[in-house]
Amino acid sequence: MKKKSSLLLGVVLLFQTSSARSAVFTFDTSLLNGLTQDSVDSLIGFLALGGDHRSMRPASSLGGFPGFELGVSVVGLNLPTNFSTALALLGGTSTASSILPLPKLYIAKGLGFGIDLGFSYFSLSSLGSFYGLDVQWAFIEGKGPSVAARYSLSYSTLSIFQARSHAIDVVASYPLFLIEPYVGAGFIYASGEVGFDSGELPVNLSASSTFAVPRFFAGLPLQLGFFHITFETMFGFSSNAPTTYGLKAALNF
Repeated sequence: MKKKSSLLLGVVLLFQTSSARSAVFTFDTSLLNGLTQDSVDSLIGFLALGGDHRSMRPASSLGGFPGFELGVSVVGLNLPTNFSTALALLGGTSTASSILPLPKLYIAKGLGFGIDLGFSYFSLSSLGSFYGLDVQWAFIEGKGPSVAARYSLSYSTLSIFQARSHAIDVVASYPLFLIEPYVGAGFIYASGEVGFDSGELPVNLSASSTFAVPRFFAGLPLQLGFFHITFETMFGFSSNAPTTYGLKAALNF
């Protein structure tokens, strides 16, 4: 178990190092007059909807004892065209490729009665900070299919931007040999703002934005004893909600 924990720590450090090299954003605040409301919405929406908390878990619960999951995940954010355009309007530059890798540490604990609590975290000075938690209740669970309700909360910062989101999803999964494929659908409400004083912004331009969009996702966990690998795709239904591809490696015990 000690060797496996060391491996997970090494993966976290590798993700942090790669992100520091591939995703650094800078802005020229003297070009604020070039901003439009659409560009502000695009920048905030990308952070709020693309950097939200993802548990990447099926509907089945972890159980009461010991009921722990410890892992690392990385989500590939497909940078939309409107994000790059908005970045250019602000005189921004980025060393990121068309897909921005966002790694996170993920910890979850089963509380019994089909209820699980999860937490994710990532922070890097050259990128930003991302925090999130989720509460999941498997109200249908047994030898067959499981169905769960999940609430997620996220808080993110990226350079001069801040964002928050709340999401409610319903997840269904079915256990098979070594895998437990799942699908889910829900709704996410997100808000955020640009960190400028109101006097610095052009007239009639709001420094904050809100979004409310539906979402659909599907995942495939490969369960190899204590070690689980999960692949997930989150489909966006808005130009500000990019389709994302996620991978999580975790220990379940």
